[in-house]
Amino acid sequence: LNGLQLSTFNNLNENSKTDVLNYLIANDFSEEAKDFAIYAVHILNNNSEANPLIGADCRSFEYSFPPGALQRGCAVEDFNHTFYTAGVRPNGSPYYGEIDSIIPIIYFTGPNSMTNGRSANLTAVAVTLAIRATDIYYGANPDISATMLGYFFRDALIAEMAAFGGSVSTTKEPFPISKPVPDTSQVSWA
Repeated sequence: LNGLQLSTFNNLNENSKTDVLNYLIANDFSEEAKDFAIYAVHILNNNSEANPLIGADCRSFEYSFPPGALQRGCAVEDFNHTFYTAGVRPNGSPYYGEIDSIIPIIYFTGPNSMTNGRSANLTAVAVTLAIRATDIYYGANPDISATMLGYFFRDALIAEMAAFGGSVSTTKEPFPISKPVPDTSQVSWA
C-alpha cells in the first residue's frame, strides 16, 4: 500500500481506509475506481490476509516479435488470481466468498507497431482493469458460480486487451513460445 503496512491499514477506521484507497486511485475519478475502493475496504475488513489491491505486474509479460511473426506475443504460466466478495445480505446476515481463477497457461498478443516493453505495460494495465472489473462484478453478485465468474473475467480480459489492439487466448499460441514466464503478480503482504 505504497509504504503503508497492512497491519497499520487494518487498524484504521472505515473512513481512514477509504481516504487511503482514494489516495491510491487519486488519478482515476471514474465510478469504477470508486466502486473498487469501496470493494477493497470491505474485503480487507473481512479478511486481513486477502489482497484485493494486487494488479498485474508487467514483468509477467515478456513479449517477443520473431522474424515472420504477424504480432508480438508472450505466454504466462500459472496465471492465477483470487477474487473476493463480502457484505451483508438484505436479511442482515454477513457473507464472504473467494473464487480462485487458475489458468495453467495463457497467451497474450500485442500489435506489431508497438515495442515489446509497451505491449507488456499495456497488457499489465489491461489485466489489472479486467481483474478490478471482475472484483466489482463478484462484489455485486456474491452467489455467482466459479464458472460464471470465470466467463466474466475472460470477457473482461478480451475487451481490455482489444482496447489497445491486443488479444488473449488459453489455447491459441501466437507462434511457438519455448519458455513461458511465470506470473509474478502473486505476491504476499510480507
